[in-house]
Amino acid sequence: NDKTSFVQMAYNALARGETMRCAKDWSAHATHASHVSQAIVKLIEAKTYGVYHVVSPEVPPYIEIGRYIADQISAPSHLIVETSRKELGLAAGRPERLELGTALWLADFGAPLPGYKDGIQKFLKERSK
Repeated sequence: NDKTSFVQMAYNALARGETMRCAKDWSAHATHASHVSQAIVKLIEAKTYGVYHVVSPEVPPYIEIGRYIADQISAPSHLIVETSRKELGLAAGRPERLELGTALWLADFGAPLPGYKDGIQKFLKERSK
């Protein structure tokens, strides 16, 4: 399903004891939706303007995200299978590293959003309810 995030897909596969193929050469922000919504509230309350990139500060490779999820749920490390973007055979082309600039956010609000590990921790707590 194209509405499922990488984090959700990795969690589902690992929780079922299935392998998860994760690209070592593909990186992107992984930002929890609640962190984005809290940032949007700040933007509205500040009555500011401009183009803001509201994302977690790190840009880890997907393999790192997958390994972190596996570690957090005590899934065997061999379930994370290192692969490449090309080997995944994705229908749409994707940049090797998708990094958005957060300088305006930092200048106006002084601190970055929580990191991807914080977001994954929040995601996992939500799944344990």
